[in-house]
Amino acid sequence: MGIINLTDNSFVSSSRMAAASIDEIVARALWMADMGASYIDIGACSSAPGNEFIDEDLEWKRMHEPLKAIMDALPGNVEISIDTFRSGIIERCLGLGRRVVVNDIFAGLADEKMLDMAVANKLCYIAMDQTADPYSFFLGWAETAAKKGLRNWILDPGFGFGKTVERNWDIMEQLPRFKDFGRPVLSATSRKRMIYMPLGLKPESCAQQSVQAELKAVELGADIIRTHDLDLHLQHNYRK
Repeated sequence: MGIINLTDNSFVSSSRMAAASIDEIVARALWMADMGASYIDIGACSSAPGNEFIDEDLEWKRMHEPLKAIMDALPGNVEISIDTFRSGIIERCLGLGRRVVVNDIFAGLADEKMLDMAVANKLCYIAMDQTADPYSFFLGWAETAAKKGLRNWILDPGFGFGKTVERNWDIMEQLPRFKDFGRPVLSATSRKRMIYMPLGLKPESCAQQSVQAELKAVELGADIIRTHDLDLHLQHNYRK
């Protein structure tokens, strides 16, 4: 899963594309597809620590023209996921004429309409945990999803959200347990504090170390890797 941040304050400065032209953004998406991305994750509201959430209208203003251009240009075999916690943004995305995947860092807890919208439109839903015990969180969340009729969902244990550096690494070692839920597991550790802080680095200077952590996640059972470093993954064989 490649990342396109239509923001000016995402925590990895090289991923910020708020000031890029439509052509540059589309070229980036097509490059990601060429690099082998099965998903391209597009967000316009940064959730980086210390940032305040922008309002929905500004989120959509940043997103809708680049998203429409990407939808028109991107091959149909590459999924477009929308990094938002607002059902209103997903509703507007659907109006552009191409199905999307919902990538919700609040797992529906910030917007009570989000899960129902995913079910009604038969969308794949990425649910992320923000607690220190994601396994327990998903025990309850899976029951809620089943009651609502949501069957097509992906589990994200939420590395870096509500967890200490040490706890993040504990959860990494526990990734095989999440297979108990019978759903694909997404690992999103790319350039995060759990990688760079123990090494005395910065998000911009820990690419190789970040990819090593992503490889470890794959070895432990992750099905999808959300990464800033698609090009560094080309040399690896992920067949299981």
